[in-house]
Amino acid sequence: MALPSFFKINKHREFHYNPIFYDKEKEEFNERVSRIEQEMGIKNDVEFRSGIKRGAMREYIQRSRKQDRYSSIRLVIIFIFLLALVYLILFR
Repeated sequence: MALPSFFKINKHREFHYNPIFYDKEKEEFNERVSRIEQEMGIKNDVEFRSGIKRGAMREYIQRSRKQDRYSSIRLVIIFIFLLALVYLILFR
């Protein structure tokens, strides 16, 4: 059992930092490869489209409320079933 101390020395926090280096030759190589793939027709450059659409949050909230309602109904049904089971076991 440790004794309480008024002067508590906190441990230092560790910070894990992995530096990212810029490699100019690698960037040029990747650009060349992508340009050649486009010329040969291997890779079609499709621009990125976000999966977030207008009204997505509203739909998410409605869906979560619906799930909450169903879970509470399920809980009531299970509770009624357990009460009936206890009644049958104790009073029959």
